[in-house]
Amino acid sequence: MKLAKLILVLLGLTLLIVIAVRESREDISATGWGKRTALLKAADDGDVERLKALIASGADLNARDEWQDTALNLAARNHLGCLRILIAAHVDINTPGWQRQTALITAAACGSRGCLQALISAGARIDERDADGNTALMEAVKNGRLPCVDTLVNAHANPDIRTPFGNSAMLTAAAHGDAGSIRALIRAKSNVNVRDADGNTPLIAATVNGHARCVELLLKAGANTEAKRWSKTTEPANGFETPPSVGTALNYATHMGRGDIVKLLVEHGARKL
Repeated sequence: MKLAKLILVLLGLTLLIVIAVRESREDISATGWGKRTALLKAADDGDVERLKALIASGADLNARDEWQDTALNLAARNHLGCLRILIAAHVDINTPGWQRQTALITAAACGSRGCLQALISAGARIDERDADGNTALMEAVKNGRLPCVDTLVNAHANPDIRTPFGNSAMLTAAAHGDAGSIRALIRAKSNVNVRDADGNTPLIAATVNGHARCVELLLKAGANTEAKRWSKTTEPANGFETPPSVGTALNYATHMGRGDIVKLLVEHGARKL
């Protein structure tokens, strides 16, 4: 009699365990806001212990949310602990997420230098492009993430890749007045005379946006003072105000009344054309 009761108890416990395991598996694959699974949420929250437990329970490492981001893409924003766990779990570190941004591009855009270094060390493709043709280096420059710019330059990222519109990291740095990034890009031997689709050079971009320090750095690096912007469009260049005339950097500096920039340009041989 006692043996029969013991068997019934054991059977009951086994059934409870089976149910619990089944419910656990269902919870792992269940999605919430933005179609995010528990694993995706843990990565986005930076919850290291929860992430470990979910991986141990067999959670899908390749699950994507509504915006096509994976756990690695989410962790790359600034959760180094979670990122390292996912790398150790052998996820594909080059899988693109939202706007075809890889984890490396996301880390660069968000200024997460630790995540950036971890991904580079793990073999992430450094010059991968997103949907707009931007690389991790371009995103780091665009968002003013100088430590990430330095990290990528030191890792030999190509500084002269251009988007379909002809934009480059150097053009963006010049338009934004980012002297630190310009120094880093010059150190990487980036082309200081590159042109975008409207014919803007970094020197012209820096001039029309009034960035005298950047103008000085570019001139010392051999920027061509006689290069002319060829487009007659009145739209801003690189998102900033541009006089609606075709001309050289000196023409623009004179037009804008920037005597300090005019002086720098003339000292480096600039002539009005």
